[in-house]
Amino acid sequence: MKQQPTSFIQRRSLLVRQLFAGVLSIILAAVGLTSLASPANAAPPTGYYSVPYSQDLYYHYESGGYVTTYRASNAMWVSDGSPTPKPIATDFVKYPWSPTIYAVSYFDGGWVWSGPLAFQQWQRAGFPAPRNAGFIDGTTYVTWETSGEIFANAPDNTTHKLTYGEWAASGFQEPTYKTNQGYQKLTWDGNIGYIFQINTGAGYPINYSEWATAGFPTPQAVSRFPGDQFCQYLTTAIYYFGPTWNGQITFSQWAAAGYPQPARC
Repeated sequence: MKQQPTSFIQRRSLLVRQLFAGVLSIILAAVGLTSLASPANAAPPTGYYSVPYSQDLYYHYESGGYVTTYRASNAMWVSDGSPTPKPIATDFVKYPWSPTIYAVSYFDGGWVWSGPLAFQQWQRAGFPAPRNAGFIDGTTYVTWETSGEIFANAPDNTTHKLTYGEWAASGFQEPTYKTNQGYQKLTWDGNIGYIFQINTGAGYPINYSEWATAGFPTPQAVSRFPGDQFCQYLTTAIYYFGPTWNGQITFSQWAAAGYPQPARC
């Protein structure tokens, strides 16, 4: 028969592990990693641990409620007698929209993330198939004043516009609101501009590649920019000068802008 814990310390340890298992299952469901390693496979306290993707060793210490995990130097490991490290439960994950792979190792009291992984690291681990994640550590979130869209800036320097489902899978991470800046375009012109001061109309046009890198933010359509100008030379031609483009405009464009009175160029 399996012996039941009798001491206060044993009972407390069992309770903590049960609570940890419950909390972890909730977190995994929230971030879309329901198939990650079970808490039962987490590292036992105190000792050296190896990860499958590199030669790095981690030292995990737990005593009296104090828990810490950090990368151990070779000198520290040697000074402790070069004990054989135990392998730590590690999962390999990626975002559904990106091929970049990350590793996450499970220690009692916390997770250790690493990545983006180099090809050699993935190879060293045996080319494990990565699982889709809703959240990866190091990701930041942003929303622009010009739209309600939320963007995830991943650690591999890629930006992705989230669907509602993807935002939910992240655990509804709170985005940083970018005040007085965003992406806009004229209603009568196709050029998209990054406007870094909406109140003054300060900005510049971006090309398709720059728009793609930004995650394809939907530009806010405006008929005018603060500080833009319509002007007319001695001829009847009307010219426009603004943050997204400069040049002669057609009569239909002038009409779409509301027939603003042009100044003398």
